[in-house]
Amino acid sequence: MVDADVKENGGSVVLEFCGQSITLDAKRAAVLKEKGYIGKKITLGIRPEDLHDETDIERANKDACLHATIRVYEMLGAETFLYFDMDSATWTARVNPSVRVKPGDSVNLYMDTEKLHAFDIETENAIFN
Repeated sequence: MVDADVKENGGSVVLEFCGQSITLDAKRAAVLKEKGYIGKKITLGIRPEDLHDETDIERANKDACLHATIRVYEMLGAETFLYFDMDSATWTARVNPSVRVKPGDSVNLYMDTEKLHAFDIETENAIFN
């Protein structure tokens, strides 16, 4: 979970966090606009299975690319976990076991923004239903 700034850029809704910038899918963007979150901060999170490597990019939002330096590579047979840090948060991506990286490698990971979780910073209530 990290805090993100919600901004509008050319009609798109963009989240900026940890030196990264992602563009949201239309459905989530519309909700943030309708609920008045443009120009505000939210807390966001995403599950490891909703971060995709380049071999599985068709399931993700190509405009939601995270640039990460892998800290730990953990192969568990049918799945592989990649651990990386962004600011003080540790993130985990569950990727295809054919992905071969080592600690210190830089990779692009793509968020499935339709699976993004967002919370109001003040109330801690979920923003998306």
